[in-house]
Amino acid sequence: MEKTAIDYKITKPVETEFSRYEPIRYECNPSVPTINFPIDFSKVNKMRINLSVKQKEIIQKNGFVLSEGSSPSLYDYYPKESTIPLFITTDVCLHTFHRFIDSILITVETEYLYGKFQDLLQELQLKLQVLSSETSNTYIKQAVRYNIAYISVMLSLLNKKHKIPEDVNDLVNKELSLVHSLQPQISAIFGYEVDFSQFKPRGHYTESEKLKCYFRAMMYAGRMSFVSRDPVTNSRDIGRNHIVRALLLISTFDDTIWNIWETINCVVNFFFGISDNITPRELHDLWIKEGITITDGLEDETVITKFLLEIEKLRGPKIHSMIVFEDPSKKIHSFNLFGQKYIPDSFVFQQLVYNRVPSRFMVKALDFFSALGETRAMNLQKPEEEKHKGYKEQILELQKHFGKLVESDWTESVYSLWIYTLLSLLNPLPEGYPSFMRTTAWNDKSLMTAHGTWTELRYDSILYAKQAYALTMGSPPPPPPPAEGYIEPNPEFYSRLNSLVNYLKTGLERLNLPHLKSFTMGGMGRDYPSPLMQKFTTFSFYLERLRNISCKELECIPLNEEENHIIRFIPNIFSNLLERKTPLIAVDVFTDPNSGKVLEEALGFPYIIHVVVQDHNGDLRLTRGAMYSQYEFTVPQFQRLNNKDWAGKLSSDPPDFHDWIKYLISDEKPNFKQYQPVQMQKREELWGFKSGLWFGPPGKKKNDIFGISRDNREVSVYKLNEETAEFEKIPREKINPKKILHPNSVLLFCDPNHFKAWIWHGCETTTRMKFLAAKLAPSVRDQQEVAMKLTTIYDGMEPMAFKKSMGMTDEDEEEEEEENTKSGKKLKIEWED
Repeated sequence: MEKTAIDYKITKPVETEFSRYEPIRYECNPSVPTINFPIDFSKVNKMRINLSVKQKEIIQKNGFVLSEGSSPSLYDYYPKESTIPLFITTDVCLHTFHRFIDSILITVETEYLYGKFQDLLQELQLKLQVLSSETSNTYIKQAVRYNIAYISVMLSLLNKKHKIPEDVNDLVNKELSLVHSLQPQISAIFGYEVDFSQFKPRGHYTESEKLKCYFRAMMYAGRMSFVSRDPVTNSRDIGRNHIVRALLLISTFDDTIWNIWETINCVVNFFFGISDNITPRELHDLWIKEGITITDGLEDETVITKFLLEIEKLRGPKIHSMIVFEDPSKKIHSFNLFGQKYIPDSFVFQQLVYNRVPSRFMVKALDFFSALGETRAMNLQKPEEEKHKGYKEQILELQKHFGKLVESDWTESVYSLWIYTLLSLLNPLPEGYPSFMRTTAWNDKSLMTAHGTWTELRYDSILYAKQAYALTMGSPPPPPPPAEGYIEPNPEFYSRLNSLVNYLKTGLERLNLPHLKSFTMGGMGRDYPSPLMQKFTTFSFYLERLRNISCKELECIPLNEEENHIIRFIPNIFSNLLERKTPLIAVDVFTDPNSGKVLEEALGFPYIIHVVVQDHNGDLRLTRGAMYSQYEFTVPQFQRLNNKDWAGKLSSDPPDFHDWIKYLISDEKPNFKQYQPVQMQKREELWGFKSGLWFGPPGKKKNDIFGISRDNREVSVYKLNEETAEFEKIPREKINPKKILHPNSVLLFCDPNHFKAWIWHGCETTTRMKFLAAKLAPSVRDQQEVAMKLTTIYDGMEPMAFKKSMGMTDEDEEEEEEENTKSGKKLKIEWED
């Protein structure tokens, strides 16, 4: 069998245009003893973890089990106070890297690229207006007018207060109305059909008005193309007009404009690779080579037709990202101010739909992993081979293509290196690795992790990456009580990710971007790295430690105290490196205009993963961690989802799990009626929290369930109607405090200021409890926005530690008690701020 991308490994340093990639060498001789399945659960130290019968069945068969989580953040499943051994997944590290990219892009785009882009457009508009005033040629003047309108649209999208030149006012406003329509329309400026739904801000570009404006303007620069042929008729008539306008635009580039353009282009190329379309530099070089003059050459149809033929000798696009009725023998070459980037996954998708695979119009993420040579993904795609003639042949060709890529290809950009890094998760593991990691089940876990980090990659690149279209037919704190955790042992992965982090850090330093530069502090004139660059150093430091710990686990060497502390606190350290934001993200990656559908990839509430691991003595123990949960589904083409849309869908109409991961998940989607209330212990000291759920007095009959919430200073009490699974508000005069505040009644309570939900009961959270927490959320704040942290508080935990974790002090409690005494309040369910 030929080598595939999965088999490739970079073995020596690579110097690139933007940075330097250095593979990290390490030595590791895996020698973990083999264990047989099914696991004898009586020999497993369960570490106070209570599992259901179904969870035990799955874990005995596979060595691990997944269950649905209730908090959106991976980090929330690793509480510092937990006495349960933690299982640190590779997902935690990859998610942290995504947060770095997200944070860097927001900073660079907001503080640097936005201003540079605006400067570039203003310079171009000024030059075009001068060119218009200096020419008396009607044909040239009209072409320049369209260019002024083109630039003015981007300036208007970038800055709503931009003053549109009077002579293009109608044209620009018409185009702006089309952009904001988010529907397929014929562009007023370019004259062909455009999918304006792509201009809906998505990704992190919804986080501020400035980012939304930048998104729309840069999307216009990236997607609106000067084409060599009509996308529908394939006629060159539109191409002649477009190329004249493109050359007139290029003719205005002076040193100032070229410097600004190169600056923006270098930054984006560093992250996401080269443009898939012809760049201004390529067009300019060809123009100079052909010697066409503005004064007479642009009016000569013969000259322009000849120039079009020369353009079509340049590299053509590998990815079609327009609504195109294409004659496959005639490629449409196009020129963009900032063309969207070639990315390998979009290239794969393009090769696996009509017209390469005539009967296929929609893709799956598994297509990409199959093309990279991942065996499990290929097996899962067998039905596609049988259903669609030509699919298998195309996959084999793609595997050959990616198998031939060399170090210079993989190190071209942060994007390509991110993919190279995730490939280390998909390599078959040799003997000596833990037995659970050498199973098909773990292969599926790794495939889910790959889906998760790839979704974050596409999310981060939503603006710059070219989307494929189907062609149209026609230092840590002191530790808690010791509980040895476990790192998912994959030293190659930690090495590759560390090399990628260092590549990113070096590249940013070479780009010399403001806000990321070092600064001088104090009278000694010493340079200090920026806060963000310091965090790179911290991240790299701990990735190296994780690699070393992985090797010790694989070689059955006991961990020292410092290494155990790192396992305990590494999720918290990674969490605190950067600002916390919702991990519930969605991104559209492929469009089929034939069915009017787009493919969405999204991240939901992480899975909790319980894994049976072996320590250095060969003893088995149960550990707990978290990993990505990823969804794939289609939505109407002109209803692309942003994060808020996805949160709403996840809450009201969640898509199904991937079929190939369901057998590892222990619980189905919540069915409220099948769960019975659980008798709880007395916890009087906890009744002061802002909102909560109380189980009524235990007894033979079904317990009543109450919800208590506070809006400003008004307390509301709700009783759960178990038939409808809805909370119904109880009138104040009908509230029975004795029934609600029974000594055995406290179960679950939420603090909306800290966005946390807590359970006190001494065992694992159940699906019922997660469901109840979600049902209370609308009483706290809008369910789509709330980000609750669901944590189990164990009986052995001191109340004061719990209070401190909620930001509550003895003084707070004393002030509250004193206030309640003065006001004569009997119910301790209010919180006075």
